[in-house]
Amino acid sequence: MKVFIRGLVPKTTLNSREHWGPKGRRAKREREAAYAALRAAGTAWYDHVVVVITRLSPRRLDDDNATAAMKSVRDGVADWLRIDDGCERIRWVVEQAKVSGRDAGTMIEIMEAN
Repeated sequence: MKVFIRGLVPKTTLNSREHWGPKGRRAKREREAAYAALRAAGTAWYDHVVVVITRLSPRRLDDDNATAAMKSVRDGVADWLRIDDGCERIRWVVEQAKVSGRDAGTMIEIMEAN
């Protein structure tokens, strides 16, 4: 299963000095967007899965910031799977691709693990 969420480009908050209110609202929007996109795409369940989350944006982040930026999206995927995001049955992969601003977004791909 593969879904694309146009315009959802999570940013890292590791080094930001942002108030907890706006930060929490953004995290909630990102989590709900991931859940809603997957729910609209249908249901698919495997015993063990690999989830690849790709951040498509004009600027790349270093690998630790990219992983941190995708935390809310990861939580939304886990909500859809109805499983804790720390479960050993899920392997998480975070990738990035450089695209123009109008093509920016987040791609979520869920596939059965071998």
